[in-house]
Amino acid sequence: MKTMFRDRISWILAGSALLAVVPLLQRCGGSSTAGLNGRLTVSNQILDFTGQSVVVSLADLVGDGFLVITADSGNAPDSATQLGASGVLAAGTHNNQAVSLGTDATDGQKLWAVILEDDGNNTLDYPGADTVKVQRSFTVNLPSVTASNQTLALTTLVTVAQVRSVDGGWLVIHDAAGGAGNILGHAALAVGTQTNQTVELDAPTGNATLYAIIHTDAGTIGLYEPGTDDPLLDPGIIEDTFDATVAAGTPEMRINVVNSGTTAYSWTSVVPSWAEAGLFAGGMGMDSAITFTLGDRYEIVNGGGSSHPFELVGAADSVKLSQSVAGSLEADVTIDWVEINATTFRFTASASLQAVLTNYRCAIHTAAMRGSASIP
Repeated sequence: MKTMFRDRISWILAGSALLAVVPLLQRCGGSSTAGLNGRLTVSNQILDFTGQSVVVSLADLVGDGFLVITADSGNAPDSATQLGASGVLAAGTHNNQAVSLGTDATDGQKLWAVILEDDGNNTLDYPGADTVKVQRSFTVNLPSVTASNQTLALTTLVTVAQVRSVDGGWLVIHDAAGGAGNILGHAALAVGTQTNQTVELDAPTGNATLYAIIHTDAGTIGLYEPGTDDPLLDPGIIEDTFDATVAAGTPEMRINVVNSGTTAYSWTSVVPSWAEAGLFAGGMGMDSAITFTLGDRYEIVNGGGSSHPFELVGAADSVKLSQSVAGSLEADVTIDWVEINATTFRFTASASLQAVLTNYRCAIHTAAMRGSASIP
């Protein structure tokens, strides 16, 4: 009697655990289901325009059968509209199972992946004698670029609202449609959907109509090679156009700096990244020497803020530009000194600043937090 009671308790606990596990599996990432009929996991994905195939992350078959991709019919598979099907799959687990589509899907289309158990004749009979075991829906999209008109925060940086890419590649900014004209900048693309993709331009731009185009990565992977990494044809060029507006006083580059306690300024990053080498020829780090380019306009973001106000100084530490006090050159129209907020300021490296600039420093920790600054 005690043995029977323990067995019954064990059965109840095991049943409770199974009931708990199934919802947990269904809550996991992607679109999946699990149970005695098998397991199926399929994610939303991006397809080529033609020659399409979808990838099912996991198809676990309890018996030999098929994996079928169908259109949607009122939140259920449309067995009469089959876009593609596998050959006979052996019972067991199939990872990253590709299914070629005989009929191309459209952008944003909802599809269904269906596991069928074969009736024993090794022939797909659906609808018919083959038994539906598991089915899950997913959405497919096609490669695309969506760009919006924008006012630039830097004359060397644009933002593309959304890019969908099958194979990664490059997002390239042109000044003419169809892959023609000059290449102004590029950024690496990951596989999938990227939002607010930034692209650094190789030189400052003014007001312009620009074109964002997906390019292949056909040569050395990870190295952009003009003339080799051409615009992707799928079947035509994938691009979108946008207007870039540049307001007066917009800087070409942004330099970020923070304080290291009260002992040093630490320069951390430059946008665009290619400008770092010219600004910090000796390397970017603690109290590094900085070299500005005559005529360029800069934005410096000082993470130390009012606790470590930044200053540009001349001989005998005479203050020329400052986040703390009124510098002697802050009214110079060729410098166009602008304090955006407590951390951010802008200025132009003009000839008048060139003639007197020797160093930068913290207005409070003047001896410790300082470095060389120049405009050759």
